[in-house]
Amino acid sequence: MTGSLWRVPLGAVGALLGASLGAQAEPAAKWHPWVEFGAQLGTERSLGDGNLFAPLWQNDASLLFVDMRGMFDDHDAREG
Repeated sequence: MTGSLWRVPLGAVGALLGASLGAQAEPAAKWHPWVEFGAQLGTERSLGDGNLFAPLWQNDASLLFVDMRGMFDDHDAREG
């Protein structure tokens, strides 16, 4: 497959999503939410994917989080 690969991390969107999902707003938080989208465009097949990571609860030794991922192509294949 030929094509180009690009990824766009959207930290501001991830921060907003993390705040809405209940992530701690403490300044000493070790892990922060993020969202990433990517695509690979080709002549025979094109792919797209996304990933959301959001901490729900954390302290110095533990982390409870959501990690949602998905992928799709232009031939109706999907996974998540």
